[in-house]
Amino acid sequence: MRGGGFRANTAIPPTGPTDEYTSGSAVLRRAVIRSAWVTCRPVATDGVTILGARKMHVPCDRHLPFGPDPGGRSAAANGASLSGGLHGKIVDVLGREISAGVHPPGSVLRVEDLEQRFGISRSVVREVVRTLASIRLVVGRQRIGIVVRPRAEWNTFDPTLIRWLLEVDRTNQVRTLVELRTAVEPVAAGAAAHRAETGQVEELTRLAGRMRELAVEGDLEGFLEADVAFHSLVLSASGNEMFAQLHEVVREVLRWRTEQGLMPAHPEPMAVDLHGEIARCIGEGNSARAEEAARELVAESLHGTLALLESSPEA
Repeated sequence: MRGGGFRANTAIPPTGPTDEYTSGSAVLRRAVIRSAWVTCRPVATDGVTILGARKMHVPCDRHLPFGPDPGGRSAAANGASLSGGLHGKIVDVLGREISAGVHPPGSVLRVEDLEQRFGISRSVVREVVRTLASIRLVVGRQRIGIVVRPRAEWNTFDPTLIRWLLEVDRTNQVRTLVELRTAVEPVAAGAAAHRAETGQVEELTRLAGRMRELAVEGDLEGFLEADVAFHSLVLSASGNEMFAQLHEVVREVLRWRTEQGLMPAHPEPMAVDLHGEIARCIGEGNSARAEEAARELVAESLHGTLALLESSPEA
């Protein structure tokens, strides 16, 4: 791939700004395109043609660099390397579409259509299908093709699927995740009051104190990091291995809330205080109050998130 690249031409004019620059012998263009068909034409450099002319559908606003970036990396649709980035990009596109119902349960995705749509080889299609199948979104059937599974069969605990569903049906998905947290986290906090080790209690106390400092500073990124660590540690300290496995679910909803701007500039003082109380009650072995405080914390989170969702223009 060294020195190679693509010229990207659109079948309709870009709806955003474009810029063009040269890296080696490849001419690179970057455009913000809204639902356009992009023709990727080959650029032969060093006597090597990289790819035949293909068309790729861009379903939403994206900055799409084609060819190597100024730093010399070969780039695909989202700027990631073609070796892993293109595979991930296509998984992301298809996963979002399946989650949104573009390909309803029972519909068939044909290998030939995917090859043509994305301009990829059959081996890449197989890798994409394998990834989607691991989330139980699709299943391969001989003489039929790649069939979209019923929603009831999807692995809804998978963090990637959670992220997609939060984007396409966010209010219902938030409710679903908070109901799960309400069922699990209070019980985990109560169990942690009996089972947490000394080091875990000390770390919970430290994290609660750090969250208070970061809330005052308005450092939402730092607060998020400490918040994820706190809730993951409560699940782990419960001593229940199945609870502990849910840390990725909790992490995903907490990250999404911050990334979507659904956190106030300074986290609510009551929520900050409840983290401290949970840590204290776990340390004191007060199982009943630890469980009650955790339940209050999850309820406060749901109330605040839904209030911000309802006031959002995208709600």
